[in-house]
Amino acid sequence: MGGASHTVTQRSAATTLPELWAFGNVRSGRLGDNVLLQRLFPGEVTSSVQSVAAGASHSLIVRMNGSLWATGANSAGQLGDGSTTDRPSPVQILAGDVQSVAVGSSTACS
Repeated sequence: MGGASHTVTQRSAATTLPELWAFGNVRSGRLGDNVLLQRLFPGEVTSSVQSVAAGASHSLIVRMNGSLWATGANSAGQLGDGSTTDRPSPVQILAGDVQSVAVGSSTACS
């Protein structure tokens, strides 16, 4: 998945749970790895990922347990956590039963 200046990708290995990796511009914490340095190579964000969607400067993550997590820019409240605070690491938005996510440049839905 590609955002405006970042990329998130899933990797699934036979011996591990699916993992989420990201690279690119880290402004507003959009990579979700809590490292505020530009990543030229993929860095691991989290594991147990079912699906992911990347917006212009934010990403949404559905974990294997159906919980919804968000990371990145939040100036328009696009992360859905009830704030306008940017999140450099994923924060939980919903506890479970999320099947899929979709994002726009500054919107999100599950």
